[in-house]
Amino acid sequence: MYISPETVIAAISNLKDVRIDNNSDEQALSLFLILKKIGVSKRRELTKEDIKDESTLVAFYELGGVFNKFSEEAGKACCLFPFSFHHQTISRTKMYNPGTKFNGLLSRFKDTIDNSLIDYYLKKDAIEESYKLHYDYLDSVVDYLPSNTKIPINSLVAWIYRDSLISEVDDFEGLEDLNKRIQRALKKRYIQDYNITEAELNSLFYDDKLEFELSNAMILGSQIRDCFDFETTPEVTELDHGNDESLTDNQNTFDLAENKQLLMPEESLVTKEQVSRMLKNYKQVIFTGPPGTGKTYLAQKLAKEQYDESSFVQFHPSYEYEDFIGGITVDGSGSDFINKAGVLLNIVMQASENPDHKYLLVIDEINRGHIPNIFGESINALDRGNEIEIKKPIEGITKLSLPDNLHIIGTMNSADRSIAFVDFALRRRFLFIEFTPNYEYLDTVSDTEEIGISVAELLKKINTNIVEYLGDQNLVIGHASFLPGHIFSDGKYAWDKESLYNLMYYKIIPLIKEMTFGQTEVMNSIFTDDILLKTNDMDKFMEYIKDYLSTS
Repeated sequence: MYISPETVIAAISNLKDVRIDNNSDEQALSLFLILKKIGVSKRRELTKEDIKDESTLVAFYELGGVFNKFSEEAGKACCLFPFSFHHQTISRTKMYNPGTKFNGLLSRFKDTIDNSLIDYYLKKDAIEESYKLHYDYLDSVVDYLPSNTKIPINSLVAWIYRDSLISEVDDFEGLEDLNKRIQRALKKRYIQDYNITEAELNSLFYDDKLEFELSNAMILGSQIRDCFDFETTPEVTELDHGNDESLTDNQNTFDLAENKQLLMPEESLVTKEQVSRMLKNYKQVIFTGPPGTGKTYLAQKLAKEQYDESSFVQFHPSYEYEDFIGGITVDGSGSDFINKAGVLLNIVMQASENPDHKYLLVIDEINRGHIPNIFGESINALDRGNEIEIKKPIEGITKLSLPDNLHIIGTMNSADRSIAFVDFALRRRFLFIEFTPNYEYLDTVSDTEEIGISVAELLKKINTNIVEYLGDQNLVIGHASFLPGHIFSDGKYAWDKESLYNLMYYKIIPLIKEMTFGQTEVMNSIFTDDILLKTNDMDKFMEYIKDYLSTS
């Protein structure tokens, strides 16, 4: 199966809406994506050998080939990048090096880099003849796009993977929304293949409405070329047995069985497998992010599925050393004082006595406690291998070290304004894993047939405006806020008008009012006046929400 020709043609039409006026900017933006595909970053340098590698020619084909590599041989004037699609007539100047045969484009690529891209988003090491991205490269790349314009990512994905073979589809025929899942999986594949960072994703792309359909036939080269009015006809020769091996040997095959994980949306954007590997190597991590992004949920799921024993504790301003490490405390009756081990010391003793078992300590809201008071001298025990002396013996214990079979997960709400900064002692002893709203998961588990809108798109719109007008990514609303338990039925959150109405007016809008300190001007920027006026008419309310989603 392939992305259908109709879907690819629709993608080309959508990409024509990205109207960059300057020809050199059109090509510079496309070449940036090619450079990302072959691995350039602020830290990783590209060499002359990288630039001339066959994989680079494949990237040129994915972004700009106006032919079918399996049935046609490309000559001159066969490379048209997607940000030049919008021209009514495609002149030779709109094509990349039209006087060079397609398979010879790599010989011109280095010249383009040296003459057009250095000092914009690339910098060159003249001695080593290597290249890497400027520290502020993204600002330069964003400037190539007109104001309020971003790249439609679904359309770009359909274009790039237009002739990718999607195999083993029959094994997943019973899977609900298979086409949508394949589309989301291919988008994830694009982000991986082209090494797109989260900052690049947010700054350069938006989720357009293109929906993928599958077909038994891939799009033909002639169908691609029919989408444009070429001033100079691309030089293309039909072949019986495919094109140059440097292209055909690198066919993108998307095997659904091998990529099953990409098909199945995780409750968290950070997977259990990723965290397990980090804990195995580093022993202790902190989940950080806005409320409702799945931090505590994932920690509890890991504790249940991957550990023999676990302990859960929540820090707060009055939590003390005696609670966590141990010491003199009041007994259960409140009538006597006892020397008692705290949460950490208890689980350390258990893990030390059972080295074949796996233990996990979850510290929820770790940043709400006063770290020096809670850990005391034992903070140094977080440097694995250290054995520290406890100043006052606790239940006869005088020394503390953390065994390898004990892992620690802390969670931290980054939206908590009462916390000015994280104690540096934690910063240098934990890995920090950032959690963000998971719109894909929200979309997958929501049944929105009755309300006729996507709650995932609604949340994304609200969060986009929060970041734009409040300037703080930590204040965004987590997807869990849009998963109210009372509407959960048969594996889906079945939305109705009243449930959305109540959520918006009695949870979401009051929460944002608190964020903005009730500033009317900011609230009017995040929402529309119609929504804030709070009609009692459910149908009008839904009309206002739909209008809100349709505005740019």
